[in-house]
Amino acid sequence: MRNELEFRHLRVVIVLAETLHFRKAAARLGLSQPSVSATLREAERLVGTALFARTRRSVSLTPAGHHLVTHARRAVDATADAVAAARRAGSGEVGALVLGLNAMSAMSHLPTVISAYRARFPAVQVRLVSGGSVALLEAVETGRCDLAFTLLMPTDLSPLASRPLQVDPLVVALPRHHRFARRAWLRFADVIAEPVIHMPREEEPLLHETFARAAADFGRPTTIVAETNRLETLLAFVASGLGVGYLPASVRRLRFEGVSFVDLRPRVAAGVMAVWNPALLPPTGARFLELLGDPAPGWGTTGGADRQPSGAGGAGTEQRGPRSRPRGRAKRLATSSAR
Repeated sequence: MRNELEFRHLRVVIVLAETLHFRKAAARLGLSQPSVSATLREAERLVGTALFARTRRSVSLTPAGHHLVTHARRAVDATADAVAAARRAGSGEVGALVLGLNAMSAMSHLPTVISAYRARFPAVQVRLVSGGSVALLEAVETGRCDLAFTLLMPTDLSPLASRPLQVDPLVVALPRHHRFARRAWLRFADVIAEPVIHMPREEEPLLHETFARAAADFGRPTTIVAETNRLETLLAFVASGLGVGYLPASVRRLRFEGVSFVDLRPRVAAGVMAVWNPALLPPTGARFLELLGDPAPGWGTTGGADRQPSGAGGAGTEQRGPRSRPRGRAKRLATSSAR
């Protein structure tokens, strides 16, 4: 036999206190009158005192009943609030969301999406962390980051899923006084011998692989004179004449003083993509993905005959690997380029 009051006891006591009539209370509760009487007797036995004074003509609360009803209403309201909160959390309306951003993320439409998400879900605590693609992939694999935004990768990221956020052609950043700075476009062969300022190899290995292959195609080695994971530092070095940089075309939004951005031919897809772990994505992350929608318009989403890096998927496709235990994809990505 149970020795504690249950939710059903509280409901009977509250409704009976409001109606002071067994038949009316039974009708509101959707129970039979004998069931209401039996539940009340059980409640009084568990409490150890009478909660209602009953005569043939009337029903009234005892002092003990008054106190119990006051606390019972609070308990019922708290339970309703708890259920509502759980439903909001389950639907992604409350909770937390950790977003990982690389240096180029701010050049996409991601800031606009984050602003719209905060306006729609103000009860969600959004935390932003920064890092290179390798570190962000590892954070997503281990659950330290819910969604990451990295440079576009034409590679299998199983068991992670990915979706292009914005796809652009690659451009070369030149010092404004460079002899090619006023050109409408350049071939890779025109600038492949220029000293390069890169993002660190250990953070963006695929970017280094892309230029190593391009240099090999033209039989010219690339010379990396500096590495930095800060976009503004890279552009400042370019403006000083130290070297050139290769970045997605959306970097033009910065209008950095002393730097010119020139298109490259043949075009190579660059940009930003979203990456997440389907097995660990919280409801808040699923809501964020809904707001991302399709990739923002750009070169890679409008087609054309220009090439993408070998193995690249379509700009509008979501790449998803089978659900399985993370296999250290970030670590393999970092080590593959060092071979």
